[in-house]
Amino acid sequence: LLECLDDLDTQFWNHGGKLNLVEGDPVEVLRKISKHYAISKLCFDQDCEPIWLERDNAVKNFCGTHKIQVDESIGATLWDPLEIIAANGGSPPLTYSQFSHVTKGIGPPRRPIPDVDFS
Repeated sequence: LLECLDDLDTQFWNHGGKLNLVEGDPVEVLRKISKHYAISKLCFDQDCEPIWLERDNAVKNFCGTHKIQVDESIGATLWDPLEIIAANGGSPPLTYSQFSHVTKGIGPPRRPIPDVDFS
């Protein structure tokens, strides 16, 4: 993970940017840094665990009230877990057989997006 963050920082640095790491309650962190930076877009990876839903919704609500565009991507799974649950009648498939049946109905996962073009 540290090597990945170092590589990302190097890529940003090569294009005039910088990777900043902050910790704390996400809404409080956004509230504090938005006083110093004009934040126009927030990108994050969807966390499909129900325990994080309240946190993610609080972040989206903050962004909505502060005119910050939200780009929530699905990077840790091939299919959108919420789409799988919806296609299975509102509950997660409990067996591989159920999962396989649901994904056949949805179709193949989306293709990976290309690398970011910093030019």
